Amino acid sequence: MSNYYRDNIPLCGKFRTEIDCSLHYRCSNGCDFCFAHGVPVTPTIDLEVIRKMADSTLKYFYSDTVQKTKLCIFRVMGGELFEGNLSDELWESYRYFFNTCLDNAEKAGIKINFYIITNLLYKTENLYKAFTLIDELNTRCPGVIDMFGTSFDLWGRFKTKERLRLWQNNFEILLSENKKRGIKACGEIVLTKQAYEI
Repeated sequence: MSNYYRDNIPLCGKFRTEIDCSLHYRCSNGCDFCFAHGVPVTPTIDLEVIRKMADSTLKYFYSDTVQKTKLCIFRVMGGELFEGNLSDELWESYRYFFNTCLDNAEKAGIKINFYIITNLLYKTENLYKAFTLIDELNTRCPGVIDMFGTSFDLWGRFKTKERLRLWQNNFEILLSENKKRGIKACGEIVLTKQAYEI
């Protein structure tokens, strides 16, 4: 279900379990430093895999690790979740994933939050569509989207000035829309060897 998980992480005097969850590996940017670099990517996304990931969370939520902490953070990412011409079927699979995780958490008596990670290198209308999904989830469970963030990398991500401008424009929108909703924004930096040597 996930690349790895980290359990019993201190958080404001409490402990949480954290899961990094890649729903798929499709991404057109091809950063050399990405954990998914070199992973074979099929032309289509296997929607059944996304659904199976969601279904598998119930068993995990009943595990001793999660029951001990009663708090689980999902760091949800791709590939890139929001790039390209996204089909209605893919959006429905995303909805299924988030809502099934929430259903299973309720059954297991635990609290979950989602941190969605995006590279912002796609058309702006897709970003607004992502906020529509976030609004649906926060209407169902206020505050469940804890953070919607991105990364800025000094080396290897922005192949052209146009890509950098696209990221800057979308980042400003992300900050503004997050602020309206009371969602934390995060900008992570990957410190690659090339950037370190600049």
